[in-house]
Amino acid sequence: MTYRLKYLIRLILNLTLLLFFGSAHASVKTFDKHFSTALVQVDHRYKLSFTSDLEDIESGVDYRANTSSLSGVEVSYKLLTLAYLTSNGFSEENIHQKGKTSYEDLRGGLFLGKDYQWVLLGYYNRYKGMYIQNTPEIDPLAALYLKRSDIEAFNAGGALMYIFSPKSFSAAAAYVQTAQQTKSGGSLLGMLSFDANKFTGHTDLIPDSIESQFGPERDLRKGAFATVSLSLGYSYTFVWNNFFLNGTLLLGRGQQTKKYEYGTTEVSDTGYANKFNLGYSVGYNGKNFYTGLSYVLNETEYSAGSIRVEPKLESSRYFIGFRF
Repeated sequence: MTYRLKYLIRLILNLTLLLFFGSAHASVKTFDKHFSTALVQVDHRYKLSFTSDLEDIESGVDYRANTSSLSGVEVSYKLLTLAYLTSNGFSEENIHQKGKTSYEDLRGGLFLGKDYQWVLLGYYNRYKGMYIQNTPEIDPLAALYLKRSDIEAFNAGGALMYIFSPKSFSAAAAYVQTAQQTKSGGSLLGMLSFDANKFTGHTDLIPDSIESQFGPERDLRKGAFATVSLSLGYSYTFVWNNFFLNGTLLLGRGQQTKKYEYGTTEVSDTGYANKFNLGYSVGYNGKNFYTGLSYVLNETEYSAGSIRVEPKLESSRYFIGFRF
């Protein structure tokens, strides 16, 4: 278990002891019978990191997809939400700096149960063409980001999350505003997840300039991983005069099957993987008007021999809406 994982587990336990007893008097109000419309902007981002797991070596490469934000209109009534979003496009300077990524990216969630105590989450995305975010560390003389048009990544998965105290805490109020939390409160969270991650490149994924800092798997070119994990966490929302501030953290551990290739060697193996979910939201959520922003991170950390692999899905949402 890594130091970061141990630290975060202790943090969750401490937050649970501090906040659990103060959440008993919170209340949640739903807007099932209200029609709402909002202007939204959504940013979905993807990062794929390869880091040396050798002792006393902190070296790696961070690939990122060059994606565009989406903006448009979102309407909601009862449990149904529909959105019409269009891409904000790319500037010539952006393409010159980071290259092009062809991609599909779908992410969503559904709240279930009488008190919205169940949350069903899912995602599917594919990216082809990436740039190296930490280019200065790989090639200090490079004037532009280093690019790899051949790298392709595929990610898909789903999760079922349970809110243990739905009358004290509302994830729907904090992240999609289909409900309103009127008093501060929090809840323990449990989540069962499945994640499938696949990546491939025509040439080695570790740049030549840093491959000497990696182990025998430095010639890694492709990998496919499937993980089933169980996570435990806590979420708490501070509320004051309809203004809200939420923080959410879940940590998990999972069983994984993996296949990867480096050089002429093919490896099929099983192992364990760490799961990390982080979220925060801030804004104003009144009866007839709501606005704010939210951020969600989904990360599954695993290894290909002596290489630590971290695919990260990030999502930000900015919104301003009205209810009738």
